[in-house]
Amino acid sequence: MSKKSEIPTEEIDSVAGLLQRVVELYTGNHSVLFRGHQVADWILTPRIARTNFRLRHSASVLKAEKRMLDEFERLSVPYLAGREISSHWDRLALAQHHGLPTRLLDWSANPLVALWFAVAQPPDGESDAAVWAYEAEEENIANLSDDPFTLPRTQIFRPRHHDARIVAQSGWFTVHKYLTANEGRFSALDRIEIHRSELRKFIVPRQYFASIRDDLARCGIQRNALFPDLSGLCGHLLWQFSPLSDETNYDVA
Repeated sequence: MSKKSEIPTEEIDSVAGLLQRVVELYTGNHSVLFRGHQVADWILTPRIARTNFRLRHSASVLKAEKRMLDEFERLSVPYLAGREISSHWDRLALAQHHGLPTRLLDWSANPLVALWFAVAQPPDGESDAAVWAYEAEEENIANLSDDPFTLPRTQIFRPRHHDARIVAQSGWFTVHKYLTANEGRFSALDRIEIHRSELRKFIVPRQYFASIRDDLARCGIQRNALFPDLSGLCGHLLWQFSPLSDETNYDVA
């Protein structure tokens, strides 16, 4: 078995530091996607595939996924305000952005959005965070006439702008293949050899979370901007008036 290629990894400690590296590495490349992880060691796999996603009874992951999406389609109508959600792709994107576990993994075209998701909460114990960069190749973008549940491989999905959160977060997705021949699990992007050369990982040391969070707010990257609804506004106001546990030395703007 051939040895897996190494994913380039480096450390950044500020908003300016990340932006500098993005400019140095990706100027002229407009198809780079970014994703933030609160814990640097997390792998690039969708929520429905993670060990903390538990199933009631003995349903398989695939059956649970289908039933959740069927119920989402049936029950979400009153909340759509006339928006046309006409395909499996649209339903997957909308459900994912509102918290339903799916085979999609969120990415953003904006590195600062990814950085915010990495540091939005205080560190998880002794863990650092990470921002992933992924150079999306045109041939890996899914054809939306295909069925997202039977794709031959993990691909990239650029959603229609039918939801304010997708717009605000410059949202893209990877849609992950279910590996039926490999112990029944979804693929992880950083475990797929053909994608490893397209990935880079920026480690964010935990001691910089609070200062980066504050600087991002000054740049307009904050909860009410990324979640443009009342829950986002209230979450932002709570942060303004009640600093997080790692912000004891910061007078939040």
